[in-house]
Amino acid sequence: MQRERGNGISDLSEVWEAQETGSSKESQLLRVVDRLLPFLLNLNTNGKTWIELGVTRSQVAGAHAFIKDSFPPIHDWLSHNIEYATQQGWLIDA
Repeated sequence: MQRERGNGISDLSEVWEAQETGSSKESQLLRVVDRLLPFLLNLNTNGKTWIELGVTRSQVAGAHAFIKDSFPPIHDWLSHNIEYATQQGWLIDA
């Protein structure tokens, strides 16, 4: 019956809840990837969206702060690139 309704995952609500709460390592990694994609896009477009919207360094750092505890090496890389983006003038130094 699940497949007929278009949902072949019997425990979809559990999977969804795990994703939302970050209760598993896999869901934590998915949250990181979800945050990294727009970050990478901005790096590759010389901060186009950040510049257009007047985004600050502290806004970007705050949006990625949760990564520090779960994935320190990724957070270190992000911090380095946030600093680089600020030096390039893509992020407002605030």
